[in-house]
Amino acid sequence: MAKSNRQRKRDRSKREARAAQKRAAGRRRRAAEEFIRDVTERFDRIVDPGTRPEEVAGLIGEFYDGQPASARLADRMLAEGSTPERLTAIAEVMMAAGPGDCADSGETAGSADGLFASLAALTFAASVARAAGDAAAAHQLLDQALTAADDPDTHVDMIEHMRQAGRVADAIELFEAMLREMPDDGHVAGHYGAALEDAYAHVNDEEPGGACPCGLRASWQECCAPRERAALSRFADRSGLTALQDAVSTYLAQSGYGQAVDDEVAESLSLTEDLDWEPAELAAFGDLMSEHALLTAGLTADDAVDDKGPSDDGDPDEWDEDEHDAFDVADAVEWDEDDGDEWDLDDGDADTPMAAFASRPSLPPGLAIRATDWRRHIHYGLWRIASPHPAPGLWCTDINSGATRYVEFPAELAGRMPRWTVWLGGVVPVDGTWRCTGRGVRLSPAEGDAAAELVHEATMTLIHSIAGKPMKKRSRGMGEPMRFGRAEPLGVYVDLDEQTLPSAAGLFSRVTGGLLSRIVAEVQMYRSASPELRALPRGLASTALGREKRWLDEPLPALRGRTPRQAAARDQEWPPLEGLLRQFEYEADLLAAEGKSRIDTDWLRQELGMDSGPKDRIGGM
Repeated sequence: MAKSNRQRKRDRSKREARAAQKRAAGRRRRAAEEFIRDVTERFDRIVDPGTRPEEVAGLIGEFYDGQPASARLADRMLAEGSTPERLTAIAEVMMAAGPGDCADSGETAGSADGLFASLAALTFAASVARAAGDAAAAHQLLDQALTAADDPDTHVDMIEHMRQAGRVADAIELFEAMLREMPDDGHVAGHYGAALEDAYAHVNDEEPGGACPCGLRASWQECCAPRERAALSRFADRSGLTALQDAVSTYLAQSGYGQAVDDEVAESLSLTEDLDWEPAELAAFGDLMSEHALLTAGLTADDAVDDKGPSDDGDPDEWDEDEHDAFDVADAVEWDEDDGDEWDLDDGDADTPMAAFASRPSLPPGLAIRATDWRRHIHYGLWRIASPHPAPGLWCTDINSGATRYVEFPAELAGRMPRWTVWLGGVVPVDGTWRCTGRGVRLSPAEGDAAAELVHEATMTLIHSIAGKPMKKRSRGMGEPMRFGRAEPLGVYVDLDEQTLPSAAGLFSRVTGGLLSRIVAEVQMYRSASPELRALPRGLASTALGREKRWLDEPLPALRGRTPRQAAARDQEWPPLEGLLRQFEYEADLLAAEGKSRIDTDWLRQELGMDSGPKDRIGGM
């Protein structure tokens, strides 16, 4: 049948729209390529020893555009053939630039000798002085640059520049001060963690030789060593957190909130009393729920957590459908319609134990600040830990929000973390340092993915509910048991995405806290289920020692029927394959800790070519 005129017009419009999209994409791609080419060419001219010093001075100002020059730029130029004298000449041209030259490049820093100098000029001159062995001059120039960097983001970049220049103790102290004021600033927290690791390496592995890197001409032992050791001691010192926890416990025992907390914990335990608990596991669960009740107990009955537990028969595949349909996400996270776009607890927790404790007039200021930071900033998350070796802390990434923190863990916990552990629990800032509260549950990568999927589904349900827009399809995570062994590898995907905004991270934290009892109950049920009922963790549980070669060529459901070798050759199959290997490595570390034989995961990665990170494999991200 011939097409109608209307249908032909629609088809033509679709073709024209697709063609326009392709042209726009082509323009964006060419613009990006041109930008990259321009930046590369300018940098090549900067490091080329044949470029005139005056031209190099202008190029550096344009290239860094009001930001600090790289701390390694002078070293790179020397490696490319420039002489120290040439670099000094370039630095002198930049430092002597007048106000008009600075304004043209968008830079407004000032030098101590009365001449205006750009931030790029001050930092480049500092790196030149350091390369020439004049660490004292480098120290003075960086102090000037730090004073001139009045923009908050630039100020952070300058402190990081100081760290890279060897002033580790200064950087740690400055970052600590910023984190006391802005504990949720992930950018600052990341730099702070890197500076602590530098200090840890100096103290334990590679003591700086010769003059102290800070530029004060004394040896490191005589100069910065005491300050770096003191910073490490402050990081490891849990006395502030312990004092807060002890004071809150005493307050609960002397106030009506103690009974409110006990009632909430009893309710959570009653929903899981038929599960197979070891005494230590049950005690840990009770402690976790007691801690969370500090933010929820004391509310009215209508606002209490409606956190449904598993059915009594212990079969994860026979969850009561009515229980799931009755699950109210808004109730589970203590959501109040009046909260609007504010995800923090300022309005919604005024009648809770921690809020009441923090507001006591007789409370010492230090405890009041810590309690306020706890209730405002505690982040309940599914914290993925890639490396289990504290140095001195652990890098933790919340699978759902992507928020990354450098966290201090109690020694008894940090020493029991296999690779890719997912820690379900809260971390809280105490005097500028993020600390694990000590209460939580250790999950495997597969368990973490299943829990993250549930939290994501609950968060999306809540957002749609608030917006008055119901989900287009039935929520898989809220309407079914957690999909152990079948969930998407969210612990891998988090490495490919940008962090969410702090407000969104706060919402994920709140939802995770509201789902603690359900997640722990389902994990416990999953672990205690009989082998024939237990879902295999993404196809790896059946792989025994000595079967590595056979496993490489076995079709796996988690890889859509492909073998690991086939999946390794396809970038789009990289995340699920990486998820399998991470589960393998987690289980291998558990076996090694028990002195048992384990699968050679290093050999598997080598065979599959899976040593590169995710951003090297997926679209060049």
